Amino acid sequence: MSNVQQDTGAAPARRRIDPTLAAIVIGAVILIGAGLVAIPLAARRPPALAPETTPAGVVQRFYQAAYAGDYVAAQGYLDAKARAELSAADLQQQLDPDAWKITGGPFYLPPKP
Repeated sequence: MSNVQQDTGAAPARRRIDPTLAAIVIGAVILIGAGLVAIPLAARRPPALAPETTPAGVVQRFYQAAYAGDYVAAQGYLDAKARAELSAADLQQQLDPDAWKITGGPFYLPPKP
């Protein structure tokens, strides 16, 4: 007997891809692609506001004006008593994000000017 391998000429058998696994991978890639496309499209649309005559609509527009820095418009959404007690400058001071920054330790608020 000889230890020399004989060449049979047959090619090695190829491994077959499991169709279920392939379907799962392809489906996952499609879902990831759809999600990546949908995120920017959904972010472009401004949110629908409730009617201005409803309490939710008033609150939404108040915060919209405050975030935009239009404190006069934001003050206009307050009721008459609150408008009389709180000027637009006071409202700006209360809603100013810099006034709420904590400096010097976890429980220290800077003195108001």
